Amino acid sequence: MSFMDNKTKSIILIVLGALIVVNTIIGITLSVIHISKGKLAKAGMPALIGNVGIIDVNGIIVSDTEDFLSDYTSASKVAEDIRTFADTPTIKAIRINVSSPGGTVSGAETIVSAIEYAKNKGKKVVVYMKELAASGGYYISAPADYIIASYGTLTGSIGVIVQSMNIKELLDKVGIKTYVFKSGTHKDILSPYREPSEDEKKMIQSIVEEYYNRFIEVILKHRSDKISKNELLKIADGRILSENQALKAKLIDDIGDEQKLEEILKKLIGDEIINYVRIPKKRNLMKEILGTIVPFKSIGAFKNPTENYLGVYYIMN
Repeated sequence: MSFMDNKTKSIILIVLGALIVVNTIIGITLSVIHISKGKLAKAGMPALIGNVGIIDVNGIIVSDTEDFLSDYTSASKVAEDIRTFADTPTIKAIRINVSSPGGTVSGAETIVSAIEYAKNKGKKVVVYMKELAASGGYYISAPADYIIASYGTLTGSIGVIVQSMNIKELLDKVGIKTYVFKSGTHKDILSPYREPSEDEKKMIQSIVEEYYNRFIEVILKHRSDKISKNELLKIADGRILSENQALKAKLIDDIGDEQKLEEILKKLIGDEIINYVRIPKKRNLMKEILGTIVPFKSIGAFKNPTENYLGVYYIMN
């Protein structure tokens, strides 16, 4: 009887071992797939396949987010993926699809820093604008080696914005009083309960101008061979531009579709075939469950965060 028990245990162990091996092989096969030109390879180990890494920047750019109720882009995650591709020997170029009205200055700056890191590593960076790549969406595009917009894309909106509201007169009319206890004169500088002083207005404007100058510097740092400072300043007044206007203004390099984009990539990296590889997103089970009940994408995408909290933004308003 004990012999049969031992034999049974051995069989069970062998079966379990076989299942583990098969499962591992299937997992690797599914996560690392070499696909024909122009197709997307979803790979857990991007170093093994592909010559072009692909990353999406959709919606409002913030430094980081775990908000499953909205469609914001986490700049820290985008930057992490860019750096991963930059450190992957087989990756020759990084394609960034941008469909964004912009976002926080901090978030945009995080992505720009990662793009510059990738370029310093010898990687080519191509931005493909889709539908909307304005303000911070353009800011993160500017460092690319090549910017191509799809047909019907809005871009530009170069500038900085800080917003607040003043409801003091409304509160006075309904007889509501507010009391603020603060440690310094300017601690409530953008309070909606009082009018900012002239000095405070100058303080905020100086911050806006500082980040605006940074915006101009980043564009000229990477595109001064294509557009002069005088040319840039003529259109860097917050206006939005169509893809044709942007091309004429030298903010982008081309207009086209996927096929044209791939031809550009081939020339940049010197390969005849483009094999894309994407770093898988971490699954958010709660988002997947709730996403089947409520169309959360329509709730969060392109919602203006300046309505919710104070900050300095590169965002189309």
